[in-house]
Amino acid sequence: MGKASRSNFNGNSAVSAVDMKFGVLIVDEYSDFVDRHIGAMLEMLRRLGCLDNDIIVKQIPSLVDTVLGVQFFAEYTDVDGVIVVMPTEKLYAVQALLNGIVHLQMQWNMPVCIGGSERAADIVQMVALQCEMEDEAPEQAERTFS
Repeated sequence: MGKASRSNFNGNSAVSAVDMKFGVLIVDEYSDFVDRHIGAMLEMLRRLGCLDNDIIVKQIPSLVDTVLGVQFFAEYTDVDGVIVVMPTEKLYAVQALLNGIVHLQMQWNMPVCIGGSERAADIVQMVALQCEMEDEAPEQAERTFS
């Protein structure tokens, strides 16, 4: 995970992406959708405080490469979250791919959002929430397990 901290979350929708790092995964198969959303998505991340050098954009050829593309971000980068730029209804129609994304989120403890430019604020809010909860969590030694 990147360098995000609890100070990014203030309990409302006006969160800050300062000190957050994001992966943006473009699915070439949906180039018309990407063309309509990528500019606004990147601009929203910038307006929320994310620096250009904290946004990593990668492309994959098709829908079937989505899970592996997200896994590559998890394994080979220090991003705090990933936005997959593609129409949500396309991924939801393929249950196995959706299950793969959910599995990666759980395995890597990394938020993943799917959709268009409207998801930029969502990913920032999810990373901020994760940071807040991590900061408030009791230390491992203090936890009791049943």
